[in-house]
Order: sequence, then C-alpha cells, then structure tokens
Amino acid sequence: MKRFARLFAELDQSTSTLAKVDALKRYFAEAAPGDAAWAVYFLAGGKPRQVVPNNLLWALACQRAGIDDWLFDACYQAVGDFAETVAHVLPPPAQESDLGLAVWVEERLLALRGLAPEEQAARVAAYWDELDSAGRFLLNKLIGGGFRVGVSKLLVQRALAEGSGVDAKLIAQRMNAIREMFPIVAERAKDKAGSLSGGQQRLVEFARCLMLEPELVVLDEPSMGLDPKTLKAMFATIKMMNSMGRTVLLVEQNARQALKMSHFGVVLENGQVRLSGTGAEVLNNPEIGALYLGGAIGAKPGL
Repeated sequence: MKRFARLFAELDQSTSTLAKVDALKRYFAEAAPGDAAWAVYFLAGGKPRQVVPNNLLWALACQRAGIDDWLFDACYQAVGDFAETVAHVLPPPAQESDLGLAVWVEERLLALRGLAPEEQAARVAAYWDELDSAGRFLLNKLIGGGFRVGVSKLLVQRALAEGSGVDAKLIAQRMNAIREMFPIVAERAKDKAGSLSGGQQRLVEFARCLMLEPELVVLDEPSMGLDPKTLKAMFATIKMMNSMGRTVLLVEQNARQALKMSHFGVVLENGQVRLSGTGAEVLNNPEIGALYLGGAIGAKPGL
C-alpha cells in the first residue's frame, strides 16, 4: 500500500510524461505480482465502487481528530478534497503496515461492503491507524470510489512494455484480443473475481494465462465443478487455445470429451501409463472402459 501511495503521489505531482513512465516502471519492477495486477487495474481506469458512505467517514474523522463538525467543514472548504481533508485532520498513526496493495483491496477494502455501519467505522479507524497521510489519502479515495490518477491507458501500456521488453502495441493488441475472446473480462472488470460463478472464474483464469502468450498451457481438471453449459464453453475455449498454436497439456477425468479433442492421449492407472496413442486410438480402445468402470486393464474375469 505504501509503495502504491508513493506512486500515486509521484504521478499526481508530475507533468512530465517521461517522469511518469519512469515512476511506473520502478513500481512494476518492485511490486509483487498481485499488487502490480491491482495497480494496472486502477491505473488503466478501473474504478472501485464506494464501499463506505462519506457521511460515515466524515463523522468518524471528526471523532478520531477530536474536532467539531463545523471545523471539519471549514477544513474541507479550504482543502477542496474530502479524502485529503480526512487524511490531514487525523492524528498520527500508532503503527505502520507493510501489507501490499492486493491484501488491502481483497481482504480489507472489498470486505467492508455490506457490513453494519458500526463495524465499518471500527475497521476504517483501525486501517487509518496503520497509514501515514499519503496512505490514508489513497485509502479514502479507494473507499469512497473517487480514485482518479493523471495517466492514460497508453501510458500504463508503455511503462509495462518498456519494463518487460515487450512492444507496447503488442500489449495493447493482447489486451484487446483477450477482451474479444473472453467478453466476461470486460463485462465484469469492476467485480471481484470471487463474486463470479465457477465457470466465469475459469474463463478469467484462461484470459490471465493467455495474456502472457505462453507456448505451453498446463490445465489440471479445468472441468471440475462446472455445469454442462459452462463445461461445453470451457472445452471450446481449450480447443481455441490449441488452434492458436499453443500446446495444451490437459489433465482431465472427463476422458471422453478430452480425448475427442486431443492429438495424443495417455491414460494412467495408479500412477502407471496403461494406454497411450492418438486421442481417437485411446478413446476407441476397448480396454478404456475397464479403467473407468472400476476394473483394471488385463484383469481376468472373476478375479
């Protein structure tokens, strides 16, 4: 959180494009993957919904600062920004937190939604007590749904490109292609992944994987827990991955469907390779029924 707060301040205070790109590159080079992912979301225009009403934050700030409502209002009129006003009037923090942006968003910020006002107030007060003024300002912006920053998507893509060595146009192309391939990514971009259905989460996982342009995709039981309609879409997506030139290593108990779409198949029994060949050869092998009907290959009748 501290690192992202510093980045936010740098971007907000600078008018130089080069300085902003350098600040972004430093952040992405140092940040943990989860923190960087949330940073890209916010910097590229993602806007979290308000999770705590401003009137609750106003009253809580007055209480924590030990000031009357009229004095806070006077400060607000002078400063001109609610989140910044709150950050300035609060007393110094009692402790410091080194938690990353991902933890703050996923385990703290989003968890505030739907709580009783008393619980929201208690948690926000505790969070304020872990952050300095810059961190509080950023947190207030995120809580209130008013996060804005003076960078464009193109600038974020440029920083990612220069930092990773990948052409900026290619990154933009990948992002657009993923949105077209997986409309759910664009449709539910502002929602927490945990609020999606199992099938939707699976598609988001695929989208995240394909952004890296991997040559090999390893999938372990991707059909687990999916309803029939989503199952069909999931297998169609796997087939599409392969048609795009990617090798797919699929571990799957839905043997019939998996073998139908496989170039090569292997059947394991108790960790041992019992059948192998083209997908059609394995699928049509009379012994495969024994494996999936409780028998064992080569077992004699009555044994």
